[in-house]
Amino acid sequence: MRISVKLWRILLLMSFSNSFFELASAQNRKLERIQCIVVFPNINEIPQDIIFFPTSIDSTKSLEENIQVRLGESEKIGFILYFQSIRWLEPNLENMLNEMDCVGGETPMPYLMNNPEFRLKVGAGIVTMDTTVLSESTQKDSLPRNFDIKVLNTKYHLKVMDTPMSMGIPKLFEPISLKTK
Repeated sequence: MRISVKLWRILLLMSFSNSFFELASAQNRKLERIQCIVVFPNINEIPQDIIFFPTSIDSTKSLEENIQVRLGESEKIGFILYFQSIRWLEPNLENMLNEMDCVGGETPMPYLMNNPEFRLKVGAGIVTMDTTVLSESTQKDSLPRNFDIKVLNTKYHLKVMDTPMSMGIPKLFEPISLKTK
């Protein structure tokens, strides 16, 4: 029986993630898994930052339907997350992002994502945050700023801000596989 490369990578990721969660549990770490719509530059490397919009993902709906419903919720605020730190815990992160189910998007605001070509990928995933040591930081949260994106032939006018320290420290990312139209 031969196992495809993609399946092999998924199995490897699952075993790594499970061992991370076991280790975190043994160390009494508090982890929070946040389902989200993720937006990141369409590049063949690990992006410096991603934007994630926390939301519940409906596994009975397609990726496109989830994106339209979730980004269409006007009160949604996205968070700019420093993503490079996750690479140290997930050595296969670049391949995972390249193989992730996504739809294309574009933005007239490339400076928010360090993306001079304006092209984006939009998908669904889970960001795992370590909330064990949340100090009472005197650092003020950033103010929300505008972020315009066009995806699935619809323009969305969204708000984004830096991820507040109260959400924790990013540790893992895993894509959510949804059927596409």
